[in-house]
Amino acid sequence: MLSAEKSLEALVDLIYRKGIPITDSHFWQDEEACTLDTLRNVFRSCTDEEMPMLEERLACLREAGTVLYEVRMSTSLYFSPSLVGGMTMFHASLRFVFRRSDA
Repeated sequence: MLSAEKSLEALVDLIYRKGIPITDSHFWQDEEACTLDTLRNVFRSCTDEEMPMLEERLACLREAGTVLYEVRMSTSLYFSPSLVGGMTMFHASLRFVFRRSDA
């Protein structure tokens, strides 16, 4: 069985192979590309049940994208893909946004 982190990495890899730049904060802000339907498709279940609070999670992604953009512009920082323990800023954001709502 895969750990939660390995499962997330496998999901991100699959999403990238579909041509969706899910780790790009510019994508998160793009209301034409990053839509509720896009997220429904990306995070669809093998059952008919939709991911809980998907609209709220999209709003969190948009806000995170805006904050990352503002921080980048105000500090001229570039966020390296590798941080402590191999965790990326993206992974940290996604783990927060898409954590189980019942946890």
